[in-house]
Amino acid sequence: MAIFLTFITAKRSLLKPLTIRKHFESVLNVMFNLNHIWYEEHKHFGIQFIIRVPKNEKTAEATVYARITVNGRRSEVSLKKKIDPKFWDEAKGRAKGKRDESASLNNYIERIRSIIADGYHNLIQERKPINVDSLKRCLLVRMKMP
Repeated sequence: MAIFLTFITAKRSLLKPLTIRKHFESVLNVMFNLNHIWYEEHKHFGIQFIIRVPKNEKTAEATVYARITVNGRRSEVSLKKKIDPKFWDEAKGRAKGKRDESASLNNYIERIRSIIADGYHNLIQERKPINVDSLKRCLLVRMKMP
């Protein structure tokens, strides 16, 4: 941290600068830790979108899932959408191409991503415990799924 505070003290008619960088940094660290101690246990959060192909039908369409991860625990929610695996980009977690079906699915995926992220931020603001189950509940309530 490159913040310096300088106080001028008068001693024997000489002005002498007194830098209190270390003290100032320690005060800031204490303030930062007190304000953010709640967030420390919730710092690992991720959203991924994956597909699952049925084991017995290799040529069948795959179901799209949202995978929510909080502190190493993960849960998957089916989006009840299907896609041909050849039109799925594993690295990006979205549909390939510019077809209407791909664009529609990608828009739906982004809406789901924003619902989950909004739920995460709402739980932080309300200082409620953040875990996979609470985020999954937020998603299901917003999507009105059983």
